[in-house]
Amino acid sequence: MRRQFPGVPIIGLTATATTKVTLDVQKMLNIEGSLLFKDSFFRSNLKYEVYDASTAKDRTDDMAELIKARFPDQSGIIYCLTISDVENVTAKLKSLNVSCDRYHAQLEPPDRTNIQKLWYNDKIRVIVATVAFGLGINKLDVRFVLHYSISKSLENFYQVTFHT
Repeated sequence: MRRQFPGVPIIGLTATATTKVTLDVQKMLNIEGSLLFKDSFFRSNLKYEVYDASTAKDRTDDMAELIKARFPDQSGIIYCLTISDVENVTAKLKSLNVSCDRYHAQLEPPDRTNIQKLWYNDKIRVIVATVAFGLGINKLDVRFVLHYSISKSLENFYQVTFHT
């Protein structure tokens, strides 16, 4: 890239790259030895809580109760592993009077855009989504992130918890 565009400044940004991946990317971009800024993974503003769902008949009922009791009128995200779970959880939460909508890749782009705008403008409070939704979100008033399903890997969990 540096050879193709010698006068254009280049910046590479990542939230999760390992040292090896960072070095590989620097090499591919022909910017080895460039200035590199790193920060700690520690986020003092995050609080993790784990709830035992193994005995619950329906986790969605528990989530609705939690949202209404602890986060009324606040923004949040519920992550699901599958589109089917997203659809089912959204329908159940709506039936329990939780202000929410769904977000996944099978929705038409205008629908995804509209749902995201409604959420950003606090017209709906909760987005039920697959993990792709969390990448790049910049909504400062997100107060909770719930996981309907456990992440497939620690890296996925990190991405949706630290970068939401």
